[in-house]
Amino acid sequence: MARPSLLERWSTNNFSDCKTCNHYRWWQKPIALSTTTSIPPSPPATASTPWAPIPHWVRHARQSCLACRILRADGPIPLTMNTLDLFAAAPEPAANLLPCDGIVNDYGLLYPADEADGLLRYLLDEIAWRHDEAVIYGRRIVTARQVAWYGDAAFDYRYSGVTRTALPWTDVLLALKARVEERIAATSPTRFNACLLNLYRDGSQGMAWHSDDEKELGPETVIASLSFGAARTFAFRHKRSGEKREMLLQHGQLIVMRGATQSHWQHALMKSARVHAPRVNLTFRTFRTFGAAG
Repeated sequence: MARPSLLERWSTNNFSDCKTCNHYRWWQKPIALSTTTSIPPSPPATASTPWAPIPHWVRHARQSCLACRILRADGPIPLTMNTLDLFAAAPEPAANLLPCDGIVNDYGLLYPADEADGLLRYLLDEIAWRHDEAVIYGRRIVTARQVAWYGDAAFDYRYSGVTRTALPWTDVLLALKARVEERIAATSPTRFNACLLNLYRDGSQGMAWHSDDEKELGPETVIASLSFGAARTFAFRHKRSGEKREMLLQHGQLIVMRGATQSHWQHALMKSARVHAPRVNLTFRTFRTFGAAG
């Protein structure tokens, strides 16, 4: 009988239940990756052996049985042509990546690589970046991460104890917003009036667990998240059960968080010592002025 491929073993045996396929942190030991590698046996469920964690660059990029994929920071693991077909699967925007209490949709790559490269250069060079601030236990701190806040009007947006005033749109940001609105119109028709941008210079900078549940965003808000630059792991954690989901956001990729997601889930951008390139994330939002109905 032919030995199953590395991808097949990790997709079927290393993740015991696809409903909880973010539970990836066990494997016998880090192994050299090649199609001829001798694959160690999967540990039994009651094993007393202290299994070492799986190498940290292994992640599930999507959270469904048919989309089980293994990625690393610099691209897919080179296996066989048959297994590489799994990486090319088109996203299904109508599919919900969360198991309950919210909706996250993956729209895939909104821009081809050359266009995304140009947009990343523009965002790095032309956006009015400033280091973010937060008030924690009464102390004001300045973060390494940089932010910018743009909108239809000079909205005052308060989070983490600090108020930020929106800048007027640039032509490029308006074009990005229109492209996002057009792409999601079939499943989440929304007109956004503001955008919060985050700049992470490398993998040492991330975003801690939080929810975008400020009253100015309203109940069941729709947030479109567009990423440029280095691929980074984006995680969700259920507030009550602690259940987690993770996905690897690529250069030019668009996802949407909507429904009750912000009420029941937190999200975070995970740090990684293997990432040495910048990432820019734009989150398009519908901002309600104080006293607005809804």
